[in-house]
Amino acid sequence: MSNNVVLAICQALAQQSIAAFRFNFRGVGRSEGTFGRGIGEQEDVKAALTLVSSTPNIDPKGIGLAGYSFGAGVAAEVAAEDSRVNLLALISPALSDSGWQRLQGYSKPKLFLSGSVDSVIPPEHIEHQIRDVPEPKQYEVISGADHFWWEYEAEVAQRVTQFVATGFKVN
Repeated sequence: MSNNVVLAICQALAQQSIAAFRFNFRGVGRSEGTFGRGIGEQEDVKAALTLVSSTPNIDPKGIGLAGYSFGAGVAAEVAAEDSRVNLLALISPALSDSGWQRLQGYSKPKLFLSGSVDSVIPPEHIEHQIRDVPEPKQYEVISGADHFWWEYEAEVAQRVTQFVATGFKVN
C-alpha cells in the first residue's frame, strides 16, 4: 500500500480528482490473513471492487484497476472475469502464462508499462505476450526505469493518470 509506484499513482489520480482506492493484500503490512498464492488476493480485489462500486458518488461504469508487479498479475486475473472492471493498467506485470491467456479475452482498454532495464519482467517478454491481447491496448517502455521504478515514479504515475482520464473522459 505504501509502495513507491502505488503511492505515486494514487496521488497523481487524486490530484486529477479521480478517486483511487489502495489496500494491502492479505498478510501484508497490518492486513490480516496469510498469503493466498494469488487466489486469495483475487478475492481481496473483488472485495475492494464491491466496496468501491457501492460507494456514493462513484460511477460504477468508471471503475478500473491498476496493478504493479504481483498486483498486476492479480488485477489482470480479476479484470478478465469481472465485468465491473472497465479499464486496466498493468505496470511491470508479473503474469503467469495463464494470466496472459486470460487477457486475450479482455477487450476493454489496457495499458502496459515497462521499464527499459527491468530485469525481473523484461520489456521483451511483455512485448511478446501482448501480441495476442486484443485492442484497445497501449504499450510503453520507459527508458532507464527498472522493475522498482525508483526516480521514475512521477513518470509512471503521469502515464497511468493520463490513460485513466482519457479512458473515462475525465475533464
